Amino acid sequence: MKKILFLSLAFFVFEFANAKPIVKSSIIHYKIYPKNKYKFAEQMEVHSPSKNYSKTRWDVTWNYKYNKKPNICRVTDLKVKLDIRIIMPQIPLGHWVKAKDRKAFDRFYKALLKHERGHERIANIASQEIERNLKNLRAKDCAVLQGTIYRKANRIIEKYENRSIEFDETSKHKGDQNRLLNKYL
Repeated sequence: MKKILFLSLAFFVFEFANAKPIVKSSIIHYKIYPKNKYKFAEQMEVHSPSKNYSKTRWDVTWNYKYNKKPNICRVTDLKVKLDIRIIMPQIPLGHWVKAKDRKAFDRFYKALLKHERGHERIANIASQEIERNLKNLRAKDCAVLQGTIYRKANRIIEKYENRSIEFDETSKHKGDQNRLLNKYL
């Protein structure tokens, strides 16, 4: 009985110490209706909710409790959540387009999604770094602790937003989605 209790306690401690951000990832499609492959760009420019053909948006939030003792305030029960939304174009199944044009779009879509998954990885790394940096924070005063948490988390978010920009600039298509599209036409 003691072995089971000890193993259960060890498992609980391991799980708590290795808590990971809660990640929610989704792909949101906007519809395009091209007559042929030469109209892909025009349709995406008209229907995309952003200035890009695809976009990865992510938000990191954190909630915590703190334990206040004389001259010490420390983070407890930290929960970091990451919400990722990848916005992608889609030709509806009912929309007629030549089979070879649909195949060209499917290859483009696959390459575009692979690129957006790179942004998704960057977001995941950011949320993990926030988790690591916040979980053991302490301060003499809880108001100071709250300010420290806010500043640290936002610096990390800014760092990874900049990495996302660098990722676009150093990718094969150099952030120019038309260059990527033209590869598949």
